[in-house]
Amino acid sequence: MNQNIHITLIDEDSEVKQVGNSEIQINEELCNIQEKLNIENTEIYFPHKPYDVQVKYMESVVQILDKKCNGLLESPTGTGKTLSLLCSTMGWLHKHRKEQQKSGASSNLKIIYASRTHAQLKQVAQELKRTVYAPNISMVGSRDQYCLLDFSNLKGNALIQACRRLVKRNKCQFYNKDSLPNIAAQNSKLINTLEESKQFGHNNNVCPYYFERERLTNADLILLPYNYLLDREFSNIVNTENSIIIFDEAHNVPSAAENGQSFFINETIVQEAKKELERWLKELYEMPDFFSGFQQVLNQKKLSSLSLREYEDIVQTIGAFSIFLQNLQGASYFDPQQTNDQCKVFDAEQIFNFLYENTSINKKNGGTIFSNGINGDNISLYISFCVAIITYMSETSPHDGSNFHSWIRFVINLYNLDEFDDYLDDDEQLQYFDFYKLAIIKNIQNQISLNMWCLDPSLAFKKLKLNNICSIIFTSGTLAPMESWQSELQMEFKIQLSNKHVIDIANNVRAFQHLSFDFSYQKRENEDQIINLGLAILNFSKVIKGGIIIVFSSYGLMQNIRRRWANQQLIQRLNEVKKCLWEEQGSAQFHNTLEVFKQNGQKGAILFAVHRGKVTEGIDLSDDLCRAVFLIGIPYPPLKDQKIKLKKQFLDQQLAKNRQGLTSKDWYMQQAVRATNQAIGRVIRHINDYGVIFFCDRRFLWSNMKNSLSKWVQPAIQSWKNDEDVLFNLKNFFQRQTQQQNLIKQTSNQQDNQIFQEQERKNIFQETQKYVYQQFKQSSDVQPPNTIPSKQQQNQIEFKDYLITENKKQRKRIEELSDEELIQFLDEEYNQSSDQWKEDFSNQEMEEQSQSSEELLEESQSLEGLQSQEGSQSLEESQSLEGSQHGNNEESEGNKIKKIKYNKSNLNEHKKK
Repeated sequence: MNQNIHITLIDEDSEVKQVGNSEIQINEELCNIQEKLNIENTEIYFPHKPYDVQVKYMESVVQILDKKCNGLLESPTGTGKTLSLLCSTMGWLHKHRKEQQKSGASSNLKIIYASRTHAQLKQVAQELKRTVYAPNISMVGSRDQYCLLDFSNLKGNALIQACRRLVKRNKCQFYNKDSLPNIAAQNSKLINTLEESKQFGHNNNVCPYYFERERLTNADLILLPYNYLLDREFSNIVNTENSIIIFDEAHNVPSAAENGQSFFINETIVQEAKKELERWLKELYEMPDFFSGFQQVLNQKKLSSLSLREYEDIVQTIGAFSIFLQNLQGASYFDPQQTNDQCKVFDAEQIFNFLYENTSINKKNGGTIFSNGINGDNISLYISFCVAIITYMSETSPHDGSNFHSWIRFVINLYNLDEFDDYLDDDEQLQYFDFYKLAIIKNIQNQISLNMWCLDPSLAFKKLKLNNICSIIFTSGTLAPMESWQSELQMEFKIQLSNKHVIDIANNVRAFQHLSFDFSYQKRENEDQIINLGLAILNFSKVIKGGIIIVFSSYGLMQNIRRRWANQQLIQRLNEVKKCLWEEQGSAQFHNTLEVFKQNGQKGAILFAVHRGKVTEGIDLSDDLCRAVFLIGIPYPPLKDQKIKLKKQFLDQQLAKNRQGLTSKDWYMQQAVRATNQAIGRVIRHINDYGVIFFCDRRFLWSNMKNSLSKWVQPAIQSWKNDEDVLFNLKNFFQRQTQQQNLIKQTSNQQDNQIFQEQERKNIFQETQKYVYQQFKQSSDVQPPNTIPSKQQQNQIEFKDYLITENKKQRKRIEELSDEELIQFLDEEYNQSSDQWKEDFSNQEMEEQSQSSEELLEESQSLEGLQSQEGSQSLEESQSLEGSQHGNNEESEGNKIKKIKYNKSNLNEHKKK
């Protein structure tokens, strides 16, 4: 099947042009001060001398790119993973572009750097600023994130349509189609975070959303959240052909890929879609200009055979489907007495029966092509007509059509899903529908939703690999267990790396494993262990310097323990030691909570959080912001969740069909392990960081869990037999760390002071450099030009006599130095920074050697007058000099050269001393 059969709902900015890119520029000045490496015949610049683990990491990256294969790279938090990844990939791309230019071949090979959120991409942008590399760059984001107008009440499709209306009518003050390409070209290398791009938009009166889209045209490096690659709604925005794709924080990629390929529709969307379409239809009937414009759009899209009669039937098909969803509320498979969400699961193909059988409007006379509803014969035309309606009315009408937009996206997703089988390999054991299950959910408000759940993350990558991807790199601090990735994503990973940590584990990490706490579902109500845990945290908090993060396996467990601690006044007592803050589920106030937590960094606060929440995913809380992490319960996915049940069933079914993959048990354990390792990583953020991990559940001792914990933390784990021993250990640990940190600060202050003094000396030298040169030049001028003084005479020159300056600070520094110290000072600085001085000497010598004989005569006469005044030279000698200059210009030039050489040797002799 031809790929063009697939239908997308086109936005005016979703088709991105791609042009051949030029050589990657580098900052030559930074190259002089950065570390230069040669890794696998690729020249790479690094901001400092890299750790061994960073070199190994970059070696693996270059090998992946050279071999055009895929790779798994695990490197713990704090090992400089992001910087290593940027330097190695940009260094390799720089070499690749140069080779392409030499061969005369054009190359649009680019790097797409994807992470989970823009907050995580912010660190990537900041690290890129430290490198020598200056690629063309784009930071992709949505209108919701970038829009500078006050659309606070609009999100998603509603915002898209409001934006398009303003752009179409030239009513947006930040959008200028004519000037946008020039602004993007002039700022193609500007490295922006999302916030900085918005500020750039304000400062330059340009829309940051369209600015970043324009920069996509010839971007060498594209930064984006990875839902733009894995989500069927966004995957057409960025052209991934001929690219290297990096998935950072990749531990979440499998679940993101499944979610990105899933889609749904519910009662409210369908009901509102019908109302929006009716409003638009009324406008077409009542406004001739709207109608004529709509006819032009239909003609352009070769739909001139369709009219408002078809439009009316589309409205009725949506109404018929809305009635179908309402009737499902009383379906026999739902218990009317049940107050919780209920779910009924069907094979995915059943969705087409629902759609085809329940959109018919049963017109007997004068029907259109849509009178019998949507079916396999007319679904493509149905979609095309609806897209034409959206294209025109969303830009023309003042009324919103976002729900109709969602309805047609749902139909498009179904159409593309049905057609994708032709893309699967001939020997593929799965058909496309086998990746999905249809779940009809009735929520506690009695609203019905149809959910197409994707259960296999490999589907997203089957689609991605159709676009001629050169290499895909998955990297994170927590990829273990590594062997599961190939079976999960159905991809081969020829290069794999599991790096060690850079910190001193024995000195900087403590980990305590409790021997009896058990917060499994059956035992989490135990009142005694809840209170004992609270008392232990209270006592330990008095010793722990800095912030504490307490991570629960679920929101349910967190709320239960919070309620019990509140009843026992433990929350109040904890607040007296450190301020207590809570991560609320789905709260929009999390940013404020985090800011309060950071503001209490000096004394330290306690932040109660949940696995897989915002606190444990990508937020950098280094140093005193997080000195301890408590892990309460093991974060297994909730077994009662219907989607988790389906996932486990799906895995077991695939194994039964002799398809390689994980067992449901292995997958279930893997989810808990990765979440746990992510939480552990919060405590150590760089090479000098330190902290403590508390495993508050005896199930962490189970061999399959214990052996799967991050390798770096395993040697640090000690038994937590009683609180007293742990408390004693903590006191010693933090006391020693305080002493070490004070020593580090003292050493650092000494180094800073030394650097300051060195810089001050350099500044003084730079200020006096030209002045010293002028004084030496004058001293040379009063010497006999035919006489070369002895070394003894040269050594008697008093430097300070020549260094008369009005700069008080400079003069004071000079006066404090003895002659020998000043000579040594000049000698040291001369070797480091006097290139300009040497150049001045050379230029002065050339200038004086090129003087005309008349200028030389004038100079000798001036010298004659000075000598007669001082009684140091006779008139005859002066006349003899004059005669020699007139009689033999070559000889006088030689004499002049001797004078210059004397001037330079005068300095050099003192330098040698």
